[in-house]
Amino acid sequence: MLLHKWGRLYKSGKLLNVAGIVTSVAVFFLASGCGKKKSSGDEGGNLGPQGQLAISFAAANGNSDGSSFSLVDNGFAPTKAEPSSIASGAPDSFEVSILSMDLSGPGSNGGNTSVNIFKSDTGKPVRITGSEIDLSQLFTTYECVKKDGTPVTLAAGESCKCGLDKDDKVIAPQSDGSCKQTNDSGQLVEITEPIGLVNLSASTYTALKVTFAAKAKIKGCVSATFRSDSGTIANGSAGAQTYCTQKSLASTNESISPAHGQFKNVSAEETEIFLSKSWGERSKNMTVEFPIKDGLKIPEGSKANLTMVIDVNRMLRFYNMGRTDQGPNPEFPTNRAYFFTTVFEDSLFVFAGKAGGIRGYNFQTETCIETFQNSFSCTGGARSVDGWVTLILDANGTPFAANIMPDDDNNLTTIKGGNRKAAIGIDSTMITKNADNTYEVSVTLQGDTNPTINKFDLSGAVGSSFTTTYRGISGPFNGTGKSDSFGNIKLTRGL
Repeated sequence: MLLHKWGRLYKSGKLLNVAGIVTSVAVFFLASGCGKKKSSGDEGGNLGPQGQLAISFAAANGNSDGSSFSLVDNGFAPTKAEPSSIASGAPDSFEVSILSMDLSGPGSNGGNTSVNIFKSDTGKPVRITGSEIDLSQLFTTYECVKKDGTPVTLAAGESCKCGLDKDDKVIAPQSDGSCKQTNDSGQLVEITEPIGLVNLSASTYTALKVTFAAKAKIKGCVSATFRSDSGTIANGSAGAQTYCTQKSLASTNESISPAHGQFKNVSAEETEIFLSKSWGERSKNMTVEFPIKDGLKIPEGSKANLTMVIDVNRMLRFYNMGRTDQGPNPEFPTNRAYFFTTVFEDSLFVFAGKAGGIRGYNFQTETCIETFQNSFSCTGGARSVDGWVTLILDANGTPFAANIMPDDDNNLTTIKGGNRKAAIGIDSTMITKNADNTYEVSVTLQGDTNPTINKFDLSGAVGSSFTTTYRGISGPFNGTGKSDSFGNIKLTRGL
């Protein structure tokens, strides 16, 4: 069972502290949907020949042990990466509720077929705690298949309710019927990542549509050293600060206007946030449709895999009112401090097959703002920006999906975005391999220049660093006319 294969590879990882950056490991979880399946727009709902679908969920979370941490400036750039109003990081826990999941594709009669593979009127939670995804409320059927893909033959009276262990042996339920397993530390712990299968029409599906409830739950703390400017000095938020989520100060409660100091010197509590990046759409459920590049083919009598990756490494964000002229996003309030997220939709990836691995890197840039002349040299002063890069690898270790998130969107955002495009899904052609086995990693961010990290080196171990060049977005910076952003970037592997 692949769940336990990934568990062995990643679940036992320990926190490292390298060059002042706390890093850790990722873990994968595989699951499949259950629920009433229905088809519309294709031969009156006649399902015809059947195949099976296994839905995989993978978490990219640099905070694998579920205890808040802060990133420390590593002195790479001549100017420290001090944000002006936003601090970001990975949460201790994050929970979204799924209302429905639907697959769609061209029907055999020339129309379109849509198949519901999961539905809940009240919403079922998908919870990430540290590096673990709890899908026990969403999927509860285990796939009894060995790591090599062969099914397990059960003995008379034997059940695969709890799945297989790392040696492909059936895990027997506890006397109370619960599913538990001994972890690497010798502790008997709950198994919270069930695996199952969905029976579907043998067909090719080209999109997955997922509807999430408007609100999510999140818990954790973020730390940053904020720039000393008029806003931060006026409200006392300049310098080193740590802010922790508070239940009573949820950003979904718009009747309150807390100051940033109310989030200091407290323990983190689970609180609510809206998922939408649009303040005008904040109270609406979020529906995201993911095109599946090249389609998801489910053969008759066979099984296919579909994976969703949730990247939470910069999901926990805090606005400190250091800049009352500019909130986290247009229309967001500026007269209060609060935790929020504007990156949820941009941090989801869906693709056919299984992920072969996930890599995560803290980055710090030495950024130049001037006319680009095909050389990475600055004539003026450089500035620094911190952030996180996530790469998803296929079974051969080749990266095909990328996500780049800066810590502070109000602080010279020059490199940000992903290679997921609305029309085609993940555009793997934006990542190309060089002759020296490094990669050119490009992302898109509504501009005429795709931000690109040059010669991205995947060979280093967790905790190792390398420095290379990058070219960021083009635009009017610092009140000037059209200019370019480029420079050096240091990346330290955290996953």
